[in-house]
Amino acid sequence: MPEPQRPSSVPSSAVWDGQRHEWLEGHKDLADRWLGLVTAYDAAGRVRSRQHFDGGVAHGVCLRLHPSGAEAYRATFVAGKLHGDARAVSSREPGAVPLRSCCVPPGAWALVTRYEHGNWVDEWFENEAGVPLLADGSLRPARPPSVPQSARYDEGSPGWVLGESQGLQREGRWQRWSVSGDRLEVTSFLGGKLHGSARTYQAERLTHEHEYVNGVLHGPAAEHAVSPATFEDPRIRGWQGHFEGGRFAGRWTYCGDGSELLFERDYGVPCCRVELTHPVLAATVPEAGWIELSDALSAAGEQALALCARVRARVAARDVHALRAEFLGRTVALGSGESARRLAELRKPRDRSRNAPPVQREDELGAWIQGLLEGLSPPIVLGQLAVLLLGTPRVGLDFIEAATLLEPRVPTFFKLRAQLWFELGQPELARREAQQRAAVHPDHARWVEESSRLTFPRFEFWPALASFDLEPNPELPQQISQPLLQIRAAIQKSALRLGQIRQALLRAVAEHARFLEGQGEALRPASSWLPPDLSSLLPNPLPELERYEFTDTSALADEAPLADEAPLADEVPLADEVPLADEVPLADEVPLADEVPLADEVLPDLVKVDETLETDGLGIPALMHLARVEWTCLCWLCWGAGLQCVALPEELRPPPAYPRALSAAFFQVFRVLDSRQTRGLRSKARGLPAASWEGLNVDALEPSLVEQAFREARETRAVLYWLGDEECRSLWQDDLRDV
Repeated sequence: MPEPQRPSSVPSSAVWDGQRHEWLEGHKDLADRWLGLVTAYDAAGRVRSRQHFDGGVAHGVCLRLHPSGAEAYRATFVAGKLHGDARAVSSREPGAVPLRSCCVPPGAWALVTRYEHGNWVDEWFENEAGVPLLADGSLRPARPPSVPQSARYDEGSPGWVLGESQGLQREGRWQRWSVSGDRLEVTSFLGGKLHGSARTYQAERLTHEHEYVNGVLHGPAAEHAVSPATFEDPRIRGWQGHFEGGRFAGRWTYCGDGSELLFERDYGVPCCRVELTHPVLAATVPEAGWIELSDALSAAGEQALALCARVRARVAARDVHALRAEFLGRTVALGSGESARRLAELRKPRDRSRNAPPVQREDELGAWIQGLLEGLSPPIVLGQLAVLLLGTPRVGLDFIEAATLLEPRVPTFFKLRAQLWFELGQPELARREAQQRAAVHPDHARWVEESSRLTFPRFEFWPALASFDLEPNPELPQQISQPLLQIRAAIQKSALRLGQIRQALLRAVAEHARFLEGQGEALRPASSWLPPDLSSLLPNPLPELERYEFTDTSALADEAPLADEAPLADEVPLADEVPLADEVPLADEVPLADEVPLADEVLPDLVKVDETLETDGLGIPALMHLARVEWTCLCWLCWGAGLQCVALPEELRPPPAYPRALSAAFFQVFRVLDSRQTRGLRSKARGLPAASWEGLNVDALEPSLVEQAFREARETRAVLYWLGDEECRSLWQDDLRDV
């Protein structure tokens, strides 16, 4: 704004500040910094503010005025920071300065904001008589004599609060009083976290006392007014104990009304981490027995692990009464509400953001086993332990059996039992148990039947069951172009890979055999579900499974539609998928000309080939999922050579349906990927048909099965595309599955 004509009321020494739209009058030091009183005039010549400075920094009283000259705001600065009470006052005159832009309660005449060296401490509104108001305009309760004058009123949780903050973090001692002045809390903070003692009161009676270290319970603790709903036993009205790192530790005592002792517990040393090799997680009964192991662990203070050993002993004997007695004698059961709250806390680590480091299973095991000792719902905790131990199913089966003994009607436990039987290679046992409960839990029985069929499939010639409803896509290869020798070599390498998976399955079956024999069940042999032995297809010596890299300038990815692109010409993106104008890069975001590679400067793609397989550490279901993918590869390789079974072709008889099969394979990947990302909503909006996998609608499958359907669809597409592109070096080059 250009300098306006100087009003007569503005001193000739005043200078125009175009940014503030004010005339400023005062003195400056030799460094051209304001010094002393500076008066600001508006363009009309009225005094707008008076403020004191020292070396250009606000220091002293600051006044702002209404147009009439009445005081609108008064505050004090110390070395550039607000300190003390800043008071804004209203006015009834036209054009008066508002108290603030919004959220002013009815009847408010003044706004008082308290600062301590620039830090906000408190604020409140007052009526014209100077009486503090609440947000709804009602009078704030009078300060009781027991509450210090420096305490502020907290309207959010009505009461009085006294404490200091550094920025937004509490520091040091904090106190809270009720509206009437009764003491409620005395706590200590460090860096915004509870640190040191924390005590709560009710009617001046101490009810809770805890010690914290960096926000975590640590040290002696006691509660003297426990809600009857906190524990399953309503007689408990108080306890005393100790925490280490937020977990129960040492000796605890529980009291009823009148402080009479009800019982005591020894929680020993907190269980923080349990290695999978720990004896309590052994697949078979230790030589000395579970009870003897429990006694040894208890003597060492490891009470949580000792309880687990006792649980496994009672499960082995199928003694539900003794199992319940173990929990009654070693834990104190929490009430349902408190147990649910604590269970939610235990589940939080799995809900962390993707950027957070993964939670180690050993740490999770420690936390849940400790929760079992601390009185959380035993069936739920035991069920979660079974989930964590799916990879060691013989152990997990004991924990899910314990959960089922305690709560025999929970459907979730039946599903977990079925998954554990799958891990042990016994789908028939899972089916048998499901059928026994089918009348009461039909959904569970159906899930077990489908999961068993999909995890332990019949290794038939799957292309014979496929249909190709799409017309050929002219942008894709239209004929088989790989030579016979290359196809035979790929079949042999795939057969070798399937053989490696089969050997890993046989090792897993042998590992579980002794345990299964001890179950006294009529067990189905593994040969009934193992992938076929294709060693007759392999040459001598065996083909080498290679790993290498090469550069490719043919831009394979540009020769075919991407997986998430609609392959049909008439599939127009929805309106909400078109970029909005404000999503277009600004001019300064466009790469400069010298940053864009010229046509002859295109860098070749680095293609990685990995024909090897990693099977170590995988359980039977995971290995079967790998086997399904490899069998998919073998079947389509043989189909592409003109065979109707898995064998080595002697000649090429390319099937006429190849172009349609390839087009269908690309669509299947697109459609299953959409099921994985949006449950098929994007495709349904375009009127596209659902994807079918093993006779099931992929949109309706649970995520793990959708993922398996996607792997097989991607494998089918990779094989069929490879068959039509003679420039591909290996069927297992990564760009085949990424296109």
